[in-house]
Amino acid sequence: MAKSVGGARVFEYGAGMSTVWFSSVANSIVSVESNSEWHNRISYLTAHLENVQIKLVENPNDYAEYIDNIPGLFDIVVVDGVNREHCVRRSVSKLRVGGLLIADNTDTETELVPLACSLGEFHIERFAGYAPGLFHPNETSILTKIA
Repeated sequence: MAKSVGGARVFEYGAGMSTVWFSSVANSIVSVESNSEWHNRISYLTAHLENVQIKLVENPNDYAEYIDNIPGLFDIVVVDGVNREHCVRRSVSKLRVGGLLIADNTDTETELVPLACSLGEFHIERFAGYAPGLFHPNETSILTKIA
């Protein structure tokens, strides 16, 4: 299943290098970050980018619910931060049909894919491999919302 992010509206739980990458291919990116030091670092890297907004929210529940403050639906939601189950619960209704829910570390966060599927209908693709600095493979799941 081919996927394109050009012109996409992206929401990220957990800002980072994906924020920088999405800024070059997506229309807009809203990221919420829970770690103030990391927030400052990524905000510095993206300060010159008009299509990126990064919000620091340290409270885990407020962090997961921050997506509710943004009107409209998203083409892509990335879950790669704290309180991931709550983030998935909040994000499924904010994802348009045909949109992508990208859940990182689903090899260890095994409840995320079944949880998303209990809240919506998805086509699931899993990608496993080695990440920099890790001596074991990890998995990222991409769920395409079909209903």
